[in-house]
Amino acid sequence: MRTTLRIVAPLAMLLATACGSGTDSTPPSTLPATTLPATTQASTTAVTTAPPTTAPPTTAPSTTATPTTVALPPIDEPGVALYFVRGETLTVVGRWLGTMAPDELVRALLAGPTDVERANGITSLIPVGTQLRGVIVEGNAATVDLSAEYESMGGSLAVTLAVAQVTYTLTQLPGVDNVWFRIDGEQRDMLTGEGVMVDPATRAEFTDGVLPPMLLEQPFDHSPLSNPIVIAGMTNAFEATVNYQVLAVDGSLLVEGVTTAMCGSGCWGGFIAGIGLPFGTKGPVTLRVFDYSEADGTTMLDLVEVQLI
Repeated sequence: MRTTLRIVAPLAMLLATACGSGTDSTPPSTLPATTLPATTQASTTAVTTAPPTTAPPTTAPSTTATPTTVALPPIDEPGVALYFVRGETLTVVGRWLGTMAPDELVRALLAGPTDVERANGITSLIPVGTQLRGVIVEGNAATVDLSAEYESMGGSLAVTLAVAQVTYTLTQLPGVDNVWFRIDGEQRDMLTGEGVMVDPATRAEFTDGVLPPMLLEQPFDHSPLSNPIVIAGMTNAFEATVNYQVLAVDGSLLVEGVTTAMCGSGCWGGFIAGIGLPFGTKGPVTLRVFDYSEADGTTMLDLVEVQLI
């Protein structure tokens, strides 16, 4: 991923429609391990609705209830998404960790934004000093054990965003759609006195008021340029319409187009599209993803821009 981004599966194979997989309010009967197994292998074993007492191999991707999501393309090196906060909604930044081990994802999230990201208005609502005690993936669930500092956040919005940060970061893992929380080893169904339920937490519980209208989850800002560019994310845009443009370094328009999310106009849906570039296009280029105003059809709304190099 540091040098190239190759799409290794046909785009049509990446579209995953959502059909309900429920959750169970029964927490695991034993505490999760504080360290991960030495290896995590893919399997087609059926998923469970709550963490089992023993750790099976990581399962193949499962579908989730609303909001609908899409599977992200495989990449050469694990470029992972970390979910931070810009303003009062989630935003995505990329990290190239060389691994998708769940503990490494959480540690990177707890480390917070870089100085450059902070200068660009990106922050984290996870309290400083929060430590990872352990994380394990079993079936379709991840169980994360955090230190007591995690509950020192105040205000319902801060708590909701802090929980959403962990939930979205872990549910990018193939097959994971539930996140259970423990604080210093103690199972929690609710965090702090704000009443944020985590029994377990899912993406579907953290959409309105948490997500921006256009959440671009791929590609990350300053990713290597690929051809085609694969865009993926979530939106509740009017009529599920997602517009995009790619601009050359001089600002000239290279390509523009539109794709359709799986849901919109009041419901959240995933989108994915491949954007073919003119032959020989070199970076840097600017990718724009947005919605046009219903009023005039020309004003860009909910604009997200990333640079690809």
